[in-house]
Amino acid sequence: MVLAPAACFSPQLQDGVIACGEAGCPSGMSCALDGFCYGDDPGGGGGGGDDGATRIALAVGNNGAPNRVYASCDGSLRLVWSDDQVRSTRAVAWGDSDGDGVLELAAGDEHAGVVLYSFDGGTFGVDHTTWVDGVTRDLAWGDADDDGEDDLAVVADGARLRMLERHRGGELREWWSSDQSMPAYAVAAADADGDGLTDFVVGAQGAPVTLFCSHGDGLHTEWTAELAETTEGVDWADVDGDGDPDLAVANHGQPLRVYANRGEWFEPIWSSPVLTAESVAWGDVDGDGDPDLAVGTEQGDPELLFRNDGTTFTQIWSSQARHDAEALAWFDVDRDGDLDLAVGNDGQGVDLYRNTDGELAPVWTSEASDPVWDVAWATWTGGPDPCDLP
Repeated sequence: MVLAPAACFSPQLQDGVIACGEAGCPSGMSCALDGFCYGDDPGGGGGGGDDGATRIALAVGNNGAPNRVYASCDGSLRLVWSDDQVRSTRAVAWGDSDGDGVLELAAGDEHAGVVLYSFDGGTFGVDHTTWVDGVTRDLAWGDADDDGEDDLAVVADGARLRMLERHRGGELREWWSSDQSMPAYAVAAADADGDGLTDFVVGAQGAPVTLFCSHGDGLHTEWTAELAETTEGVDWADVDGDGDPDLAVANHGQPLRVYANRGEWFEPIWSSPVLTAESVAWGDVDGDGDPDLAVGTEQGDPELLFRNDGTTFTQIWSSQARHDAEALAWFDVDRDGDLDLAVGNDGQGVDLYRNTDGELAPVWTSEASDPVWDVAWATWTGGPDPCDLP
């Protein structure tokens, strides 16, 4: 059937229907990361104002460069903010410490402690800094005291696990700390025991992985792994589909391990060959309902993806790039229903891999070749739009 040319009225140009191709998009539309044209960001961002649209932002923590925020604006990732200082950042994490529905960004600086960034009108910048002992290594938000607001877990090399909360003056202050110091490198949050409070698992260098469970008035050690390994990363997901979070542990120069949550203890159910793992992140890449496991490795080795086959994991992908992948984060950036993967590389900036039917392919690389040590996605509805930052 041949369509007659439009006369007085042009057909409505619908989002996500026209492929960009070599000719690009029609006037007023932009090419998105999924290869199609949109009049607005597929996630709803880029419009400005408190309009109920979805905001999508990627925070990048740099060790030797300014921290940065990229946002999904008009169908593509765009640098919207850079700190005015060079930082020694090891970790970044988004959270809502004051319960207003607008996320703040915490950055763990090895020299300054915890730097909290927040939106103030049409700007984004440093809210305040909280000093903590030791070299800050990782951060995780979660409501540990059941007050409806996020608390911040801070781990540092040779220091105690600390919990910070927002006080009336606006600053983050310590409200709990562990009894003992540890060579901690990684922390991740989840409700491990199903009581509605956020618990935290801590990975350390040359010490066992330890689970701290929240009881409202503080945290208590509930489980410790038998092995003392060189842990670089930890992450939670329901691997076996029984409704509670299970644990992945990335070790450097040792096997990657998966522990199944058995209620009062964790059972080791799988281990990989020896890897030079730097980071780990769960994400359902193939859409079958169970989480698969991405692993970042040091320079010279590729990033890896292991498919979840129940109690075993099969490697199904490795990247062509062989960077020092310090951080991984999954998010459906192009809003096509499957998860895409952001990789933070030490000295090579950030790479974004688009997921198409379970296959990962590189689609974007940041212009700044920063010494990236952590990346974190954020999404919220309405409120400040990062695409409008000056």
